[in-house]
Amino acid sequence: MVNPMINALRTFLTGSSHADSLWTGDSDDMIALHHADGRFSRISESARLVTGHDPEALAGKPLSAIIAPGDRGAAFNALASACYRGGKARAEFRILKADGSIGWAEMAVSADGKGRVRSIIRDIGERHANVQAHAAAREEAEEQATAHTTYLADLSHEIRTPLNAVIGFAEMMKHETFGPLGHQKYEEYAGLIHKSGQHLLSLVSDLLDLSKLEAERYQLEPQPTDIAGLVNDCVEMTRLGAEEAGLTMTADLDALPDDVLVDQKVLRQIVLNLISNAVKFTREGGIEVRLRHDGESMWISVIDTGIGMNADQLANIGKRFTKAQRDGVRGAKGTGLGLALCDALARLHEGELRLASREGEGTRAVLCLPLVAAGEQSADDEDADASSVLDRLGLAIASETATRERGVA
Repeated sequence: MVNPMINALRTFLTGSSHADSLWTGDSDDMIALHHADGRFSRISESARLVTGHDPEALAGKPLSAIIAPGDRGAAFNALASACYRGGKARAEFRILKADGSIGWAEMAVSADGKGRVRSIIRDIGERHANVQAHAAAREEAEEQATAHTTYLADLSHEIRTPLNAVIGFAEMMKHETFGPLGHQKYEEYAGLIHKSGQHLLSLVSDLLDLSKLEAERYQLEPQPTDIAGLVNDCVEMTRLGAEEAGLTMTADLDALPDDVLVDQKVLRQIVLNLISNAVKFTREGGIEVRLRHDGESMWISVIDTGIGMNADQLANIGKRFTKAQRDGVRGAKGTGLGLALCDALARLHEGELRLASREGEGTRAVLCLPLVAAGEQSADDEDADASSVLDRLGLAIASETATRERGVA
């Protein structure tokens, strides 16, 4: 297909009956005649559309009057090529509009060797924006693909490590390496097998939950819940691990009605994950868990005195398939699933997970959820499926970027 701009230039050059209409605005392209030095001698009415300038105001001014500094060389090279070599030339450049804004334009210029120079200038801002958007999307897709591959490799390692332990200890028991079963070593191995199995089960459960979210098959099961009691249970479940690490664990929980509707499994999963993260990445000091509400929303905060995150790590949270590389302060490892799952589940609950952190000072994770009592949920809310929530969510498996580096895995 012939470029419409070329057709317009041909019409202009041949002096057809339609050429006169180009001067009066029968075109979205700016038509111009130039002196040999590039100054405008005549400009079409469509200059208002392309540049925002009145045609009369541009008459006698140099071509550079509508070109952004830094791009004038390309336009003048095209003009010089047409004037001194004859024929036609083209250029793209940023255009300086009357209101001071910057756009993009394409110019086709022709000289007949007799001092007559003609040009057509077209606004290509939309086209340029589309090109830039496609380039950015392609770059992002390539980064996602690379990060996805790296993430899966790391995840495979996380699965293989406990699985090797299970198989290795089981084989030693099978072959009775230390004599008949009943030896104290076998009891130790059985405990390690159980611990490794629990780790694998937790990992696989997280993967299944994320898969359900991505497949839009995760259904909440809200029921009346004593929120303060549930959060306190999570604190007590993690207290022993914190105390063994030499950390303090405190809870400051406001009382709420015991008929607040939440999915208990989901809320417990999120709170346990956040507290476990805090323990994992806190070397000394402690963890405080708070519960607050204002009658419409509730906030569950987990505040630690751990290693924290820097600004770059915080900014990276939310990128797909990425995971930080630093391990916990006591060698604990993360899978890169924790924050992704917590954030996804929070949004599925019409809430959000907020993080604030400073490197070397600690992290504050705040789970914000709507406060809905039994009987307040509408039929539309009950029928809403995970799809609409996921549209708002933009689920990213590794929104947990920088997690292990700071530690909120």
